[in-house]
Amino acid sequence: MRGEGGGRTQWGDLPEDLRVAVAAVLGSPVVGAASQAGGFSPGSADRVVAASGRRAFVKALDGARYPGSVDLHRREARVLGALPAGLPVPALLGCVDQDGWVALVTEDVDGESPALPWRRPAVESALDALGAVAAVEVPPELRALLPRAEVDTLHDFAGFERLLADPWPDLERVDPWAAARLEELAAVARRGARALEGGSLVHGDVRADNLVQRRDGGVVVVDWPHAMLGSPAFDVVALLLNARLWRSDVDVDVQLAERLPGRADDATAVLAGMAAYFVDAGRQPPVPGLPALRHFQGAQAEAALGWLRERW
Repeated sequence: MRGEGGGRTQWGDLPEDLRVAVAAVLGSPVVGAASQAGGFSPGSADRVVAASGRRAFVKALDGARYPGSVDLHRREARVLGALPAGLPVPALLGCVDQDGWVALVTEDVDGESPALPWRRPAVESALDALGAVAAVEVPPELRALLPRAEVDTLHDFAGFERLLADPWPDLERVDPWAAARLEELAAVARRGARALEGGSLVHGDVRADNLVQRRDGGVVVVDWPHAMLGSPAFDVVALLLNARLWRSDVDVDVQLAERLPGRADDATAVLAGMAAYFVDAGRQPPVPGLPALRHFQGAQAEAALGWLRERW
């Protein structure tokens, strides 16, 4: 499943002053805009064309309505502005922050999200892109900005512990195997956070709608507000979990062994941490403005637990 925010803001709904400011970033007025589906944000997401012919991708949010989400736009702008050149990542063209609104303007990548269900060539191209991201030397200014993965994931990976402290009666129905060994799973998930220690650049939110596959088959990694420093295992497991969710024809365990050689136990622990997060998050009340989020988290939880059960 792709994320769907629902009720996405359209380009024409943005304040005129904001649209004028975006035009200034592009050097000429915007004469065309096509809203893009996918993701969970209720903000705008448009491929735009300026009068000069220049193309860009613009996403904007009203901070008065969505203060937490608009802070993610600001953070993503800082991350993109500090990334070294040459990565499979869209270039930052500008960030407009005025009157509570934030508009992020980036390079428009000529392509679409990978076709679903995933196919092996797309998975391998995406893993190649993530490998290039993980191999880059992180510049000092970016290193100072990013949180450590082993610290940043501690709360999320403690989802099974929260289930122990505040039981969810439906877990027995949803996954009897997990319900019967919750304490064991909690211990493995805790180890998953420790397994993420490292110094590589980590995207932190890999799934199909945060990737763009170019016409030549190469993949570009987009949406960077959750970037961290840590082990590449986080992004590799997240991508393969998304492939598993879509019941693709990809042998995710073979891909995992190839991309993380000698780290089978660490990968299983990271998967347990992700399962802990998705199970706990999926049982929470709906988030205003994000109608599809809990359903997506529940589906990811089911996929993660199924894969975890096989690797156990």
